[in-house]
Amino acid sequence: MKSKESTRLSVDLLPDFHEEVKDMAKTRAQTLKSYVIDALTERFQKDREEEDRMWDELAEKAGKKGFASVEESEKLLNSIRNA
Repeated sequence: MKSKESTRLSVDLLPDFHEEVKDMAKTRAQTLKSYVIDALTERFQKDREEEDRMWDELAEKAGKKGFASVEESEKLLNSIRNA
């Protein structure tokens, strides 16, 4: 994440689910906004960790197959990922 400024995100939820999310936020003594931000942040971090594991495995496999060293594979994959 590059910018320190926040931007708005609108999400359409089914009314029943919206109420469930609001209730869960209340039980955790959080605002709906902070609850949703925390949930998204947690999910994003898990997804990023899984993505990193997958890239690492791919780089290792490529190195074992003789395509490039693990380090070269990681550099290539990181440059593709960050493009």
